[in-house]
Amino acid sequence: MTGRVAPTTARRAHGTRDAHDDPPGRAALRARIVALVRRGETGEVDAVARDALLADLHRWQVEHVPPFGRLARARGSPDARSMPALPTDVFRFARVAAHGPALDARVFRTSGTTSGRRGEHPIRDVELLALAVCASAKRCFFADDVRPRVLVVGPSETQAPDSSLAFMNARLAERFGEAGRPAVCWSADGPDVRALCVQLERAERDGVPVALLGTTLGLDVAERALPRRFRLHPASRVMQTGGSKGRRRAVRPMTLARRLAQRLGLGVDRVVSEYGMTELSSPLWEPNVREPRAPRRFEAPPWVRVSVVDPVRAEPLPEGRWGLVRLDDAANLDSCAAILTADVGRLIAGTLELRGRAPGAVARGCSLAVDERIEARRASFDA
Repeated sequence: MTGRVAPTTARRAHGTRDAHDDPPGRAALRARIVALVRRGETGEVDAVARDALLADLHRWQVEHVPPFGRLARARGSPDARSMPALPTDVFRFARVAAHGPALDARVFRTSGTTSGRRGEHPIRDVELLALAVCASAKRCFFADDVRPRVLVVGPSETQAPDSSLAFMNARLAERFGEAGRPAVCWSADGPDVRALCVQLERAERDGVPVALLGTTLGLDVAERALPRRFRLHPASRVMQTGGSKGRRRAVRPMTLARRLAQRLGLGVDRVVSEYGMTELSSPLWEPNVREPRAPRRFEAPPWVRVSVVDPVRAEPLPEGRWGLVRLDDAANLDSCAAILTADVGRLIAGTLELRGRAPGAVARGCSLAVDERIEARRASFDA
């Protein structure tokens, strides 16, 4: 044995592509997606180009992604305007991909559900995924071109290699962070408050801005355990994600935002929420770092179409009406771009306001993953 890596294994390890493995039409679609994402990162919005790309992408995925193809054909081979969306629960029971397992560069798994079955999102093209993740963050969370010191209250890629959130945090640190990698304040028991406190004290002393990334439940525990208030550089910012899926006590994101802002010496506009999920490539963000007085609603990047649909007919609802959130993400090239969530929301002036999970929907997500490990610690603060 010479120790050489087989070509397929090497491609999987580095997330690179091989044109010989492409189904017909994939390369052209990828080029259009990359161009649209790069234009969107700079602030350009072209809904016509987005919708045309999504229509072509949906048709391609009907042919090459078996679960989506079966759903579309069961609906009578709909045209681009009436193309169905794949419910996120399908990722728990079927492989949703246009490629075979040998081409998987990563497989992300939902962090957990109350039923115990985890969804899987096979990723062939990590370069495209990283581009979409960073471009969406650049529009909102890192819009001011500051290079902060990135701190993560959550597992690293080594600790959670199948976590899309850990992947995102690492890519954001590489692209936008001062050091190119995050300081991870996390242990087997959950938030490592001692390590976080050391990092915050160091940033306070050095006078450098911080980007603190974490889940709602993890940040809730960390904020309550920090021994004092800090006065961070005013260009610091905090991301909270994952909602509130705790079993003992709900954590309202805006309530936590105020507490974090007070604890860290920041304006509340510097604490923003991110909305993403394992089944998608492109997160949505609150735009308050870029626009401090903007309403606390989520802004989709220009290559993502957001709609709210009737939960029975799955037909689009007008602005202001509550329904299920549908996301058409052009960066989901190799899986399914049309995703029907179980989240309840409404559109207001093109932005998304969330109400929570639909009644009876399976609880899931990154906060749920850490819930059991930190529940005992959080309960101690309620005693």
